[in-house]
Amino acid sequence: VSEGDGSDLYGLEGQPYIYVTPQDVTAGYTLDQFHDDLVAYYQENDIKARPVADEEYAVDGVPARVLTYRFTNAAKTNVYLVDAITVNGETGWEVYLAQEQVNEEESRAFFDTMVSTFAFEP
Repeated sequence: VSEGDGSDLYGLEGQPYIYVTPQDVTAGYTLDQFHDDLVAYYQENDIKARPVADEEYAVDGVPARVLTYRFTNAAKTNVYLVDAITVNGETGWEVYLAQEQVNEEESRAFFDTMVSTFAFEP
């Protein structure tokens, strides 16, 4: 995925599982700003919840945060969302897993393993 390519996803047994979404940001935009903007956005839109966990993280050695959400979507499904966010250059990146609230420990382990393979290309 590159900044100009839009979103991508990785499937597991034919189901979307991990999504990668680049977003253009202005020069000097920080991880803290990205974090605060996303938390505020998701609280007001889409998820309508605050994260239940907020951890320091890294994606390809770049400082990142992982936000964990548990919420009920419009279809009344209880959703588990793990969202790794980082800023690299003039791109904000979201790498996230969204699924029903089952097997969360296994899913988080899979997510961490998958994210550990990501690399930013020059």
